Amino acid sequence: TDPIQVVTAQLSIQESQWNSIFYKDEGGRDKCMAVTINLRTSDNSLLKNQRVPLRWTLLYDGSPNLQVMRQETLRVLGPKRQYIDPDTAKIVLRFRIEDVSKNHQGQDFRVEVSADPSKYPHIGPVRTPPINVRSKRNKRNKPTSFKVDHLKLDSHSQSTPRNMGSAQIGPPHHETLSPRQFPPGHSGMHPNTHPNPIPLPPPAMSPPLPSLVDRSCRTDSV
Repeated sequence: TDPIQVVTAQLSIQESQWNSIFYKDEGGRDKCMAVTINLRTSDNSLLKNQRVPLRWTLLYDGSPNLQVMRQETLRVLGPKRQYIDPDTAKIVLRFRIEDVSKNHQGQDFRVEVSADPSKYPHIGPVRTPPINVRSKRNKRNKPTSFKVDHLKLDSHSQSTPRNMGSAQIGPPHHETLSPRQFPPGHSGMHPNTHPNPIPLPPPAMSPPLPSLVDRSCRTDSV
């Protein structure tokens, strides 16, 4: 049987800073999650003057010890080896998860932070809350524009659709003539547009043409 280890100190996380959803493809490659880890005693006070080296493991949520096969999916930013600050008994750990939960059957992730058990067996590990990793936020749908499929014109409309060219719609239109184009004695209005048309004067009579036979000449018979 494994020997029983007595835990006298514990790593802890300030969960008030936690965001359960991480969009890995927003904000560039340097965008990361940050979590503050404290080293505390059994009575929950900070344990200072301990420079404890840390290590980290990527796990699946819901399975206590089920590790992600590709541990390189977890990328910790900063120095390769990181320690609890002995002056503050704290460290801010920054990391990224480089794959989305959808590629892992939709499972959330957890990161376990621990001390080296071979040197610090009395310090208990801590795990982050669940993390759901996604690519990007879905863009909001743009407002749908309404289109008029059919344009209906009644018999009194004088609008001309574009596809009818110069076709005439509505009552017939009479061409307006300039004053110089009207015949003498014309009123300048079309006879069909005035309620009481003004009759035109009769044409002037020409003088009678002279007879082709001169009645003053006679031909005497022999």
